[in-house]
Amino acid sequence: MPNRRTLVPLIVLNALLLAALGAVKWSPAAEAQARARGSYLMVAGAVEGGDPEVVWLLDEANGELVAVVWNRERGELMGLGYRDLDVDAVTLMRGRD
Repeated sequence: MPNRRTLVPLIVLNALLLAALGAVKWSPAAEAQARARGSYLMVAGAVEGGDPEVVWLLDEANGELVAVVWNRERGELMGLGYRDLDVDAVTLMRGRD
């Protein structure tokens, strides 16, 4: 049987590990976990007076629209604009009252 000198630190360590496990288990969910899984639609288009290679990305599940454009010089996608369609719909409905 192990002596008391080695048993006490092991008990304390197990208690700390159990407390850490409990803290993780019962902590509130992160904001990102509350989002619905996206359902996406992608459409190529143009913006009047702008670069003709715009891609519109619609997240139907979360009501978000993003426009991106390919920057040839940098070799990367760049954000062109973002809209929260749920906010836009509420604003539109308020204007009709």
